[in-house]
Amino acid sequence: MDNKKNIIQYAIMGIFILFIVIAVLIFSGAIKVGSNTPKGVSGSVTMWGTLQRSSIEELLREFNDQNKDYTVNYVQIAEANYESSLIDALASGAGPDIFMMPDDFIWKHFNKIYPIPYERITVRDYVDRYIDGVSIFRAPTAIFALPFTVDPLVMYYNRDLVSAAFYDKPPETWDGYYKFAFETTKRNEDQAIETSAIAFGAYDNILHAKDILSMLFLQTGNGITYFNGNTLDTDISVVPVGGNDPLTQSALVFYTDFANPATDFYSWNRSLNTDYDMFVSGKLAVYFGYASEVFGIRARNPNLNFDVAVMPQIKDSASQVTYAKYTGLAVSKQSKNPATAILVAEQMAGRDFQEKLTEITRLPPVHKALLVADPVDPYDGIFKKSAFISKSWIDPNPASTSTAYETLIEDVLSGRMSVADAINDFVSTLESIIAK
Repeated sequence: MDNKKNIIQYAIMGIFILFIVIAVLIFSGAIKVGSNTPKGVSGSVTMWGTLQRSSIEELLREFNDQNKDYTVNYVQIAEANYESSLIDALASGAGPDIFMMPDDFIWKHFNKIYPIPYERITVRDYVDRYIDGVSIFRAPTAIFALPFTVDPLVMYYNRDLVSAAFYDKPPETWDGYYKFAFETTKRNEDQAIETSAIAFGAYDNILHAKDILSMLFLQTGNGITYFNGNTLDTDISVVPVGGNDPLTQSALVFYTDFANPATDFYSWNRSLNTDYDMFVSGKLAVYFGYASEVFGIRARNPNLNFDVAVMPQIKDSASQVTYAKYTGLAVSKQSKNPATAILVAEQMAGRDFQEKLTEITRLPPVHKALLVADPVDPYDGIFKKSAFISKSWIDPNPASTSTAYETLIEDVLSGRMSVADAINDFVSTLESIIAK
């Protein structure tokens, strides 16, 4: 009798332990019970972008394996043809469900986007989750795209040239660059520049002239443009007739000063090679380029002794700012499967996918929680700090505004206009571009 009782007790205990083990496995995710996929989410969605398919193929395969109820088909489009291909495909009704959207697509193509309502992702969640700069993808009424990548502007510097001028590293604030340029720039007997300290003051031979000057404006507190309801307005100070706007004017004056041959700190002119070519050939002390350029620089000149730093700032400024290029994941208004497309965009903008993506691209993540991770290489920490303080602006038409920036710089360099008049003309041009 006792043996029978013991057997029953052992059986009950075994069943109880089995239930505990199963429960643990279920909660740990080792055993899947049903589907966690929201109702209405299924099928296949197509995503377009410019990232190399070969570099993210394994990541996409893993993503599809983990999500059995739906799949993502990625199509790589050459960057040079990306915008035109996207416009043509959407016009013919054959466009993707999701497309990688550079931040300068926002104003031109927002009418092609299926907006994500704030009921889906609240402003609080968005702000807490992502770096401040990607708020450019948010409008007052909805979200245009979910953040995907950030490529911040950083300062590359030639250690040999900098140390030859008895600097440990270039100045951290702009006010130090007049002296730095004087002590670092080298000229020949004819006063032609042989080695330059800083590539400021021109447009055609400075690869990122528009972005650099935009950054200087942003550092002074000018947003350049902003959403006013559903319209776009300029947010850069107009100088009143006979008046003065020291911050806006000083940014433009500072940029153009280094192209003035009458000064001691003259260090750049239009006859020089591009700033990038000068830097990789060891003839430019500091080069302002994007984080994504680091491996290209190394490949061009494996012997170049260079390092990276956060972009210089305005002295005693309460905030720090650098420029960045952002990419978001936008859902097409034409998508026949928007519920699935939105979920996919959410997952790819999420922490897990972002962590794996940054390992591939070697760019800093847009997800704040990942920016506090230990640096994986000597440059990673600088790139992450730069992502934290990065900003951009809503460019209404990149080609037209590039011409406006070039005109702004040339008007000052040539003496055709005063700095104040050139800024006012620039603002008027921006307003005209927006109105078109």
